[in-house]
Amino acid sequence: MYPGEESYEDCTPLLSQKSTRKSNLIPYPVPKRDPSPTFDHTPPSSYSISVIPTTVGPSQLEKTASSHSNKPAAFSSSQTIVNGKLVAWMADISLKVQQLQGKMGVILENQGKILLQRESIITKSQKEIKSNENLDTLGSLPVSDDGSFMEFNKKLSQDSHLQHLLIKALVSVGDKDMRCNIHNMLRRVLSDEVAELYYSLSGKRLKDVIKKPILVTEFSKSIFIACQRVFKDISTEVKVKEAVTDWLNQAKVRKIRRMQRHEKMHEKNMEKNAGLI
Repeated sequence: MYPGEESYEDCTPLLSQKSTRKSNLIPYPVPKRDPSPTFDHTPPSSYSISVIPTTVGPSQLEKTASSHSNKPAAFSSSQTIVNGKLVAWMADISLKVQQLQGKMGVILENQGKILLQRESIITKSQKEIKSNENLDTLGSLPVSDDGSFMEFNKKLSQDSHLQHLLIKALVSVGDKDMRCNIHNMLRRVLSDEVAELYYSLSGKRLKDVIKKPILVTEFSKSIFIACQRVFKDISTEVKVKEAVTDWLNQAKVRKIRRMQRHEKMHEKNMEKNAGLI
């Protein structure tokens, strides 16, 4: 026996202990093998499961269709018809909304124009009222005879304040068109009867009548000053002369038309009083 080795006798207690431990162990029962194994069927999936016999090779397998598919189910014909009608209905509503919006735009545009016209009429009326109020302070206008017109011009030449009031009244007449503005100035001071019988732009002889030049009057000078204040960017002198000449020449026509209107109104009043209408 070599040094450091143990004898059989020395190892006997250890072997007896190991054998004792093994004898105390309880063996785990081994389940019996079933000679005919079976498989549990799993829930169906997108792929079918087939039992492959050991006698059949992979190349001999047949592909079978699955009972479940990933493709969406096709709509029925009735659902397709309903969807088509719904799309057509929505398109019709959209078209009608667009048409309604167009009509509303036209209405709003027309309403804006009406409001502008209304404001213009109100402004013009206010200016006419203010002009008439200013003219009332100058005396009884328009003048109905030449003597009154000559007296009016004399006062204008002697009283600068009176002339200032006249110019202020003429400026407040108000009209965007210069020609109409001048005509309104003239008719507020001078009657058609006086204009027809006694005055022309620079004076002229007609048969036995010699007309006076209106350009030399203080009233004419006031018209020039008023037009220069209202129409600053226009050559006023030439246009004022043209407008004054036109208004004086049309005095007779205006007087005849006014007389005809008065006659028609008189006839209607007579018929109304007689109970004919």
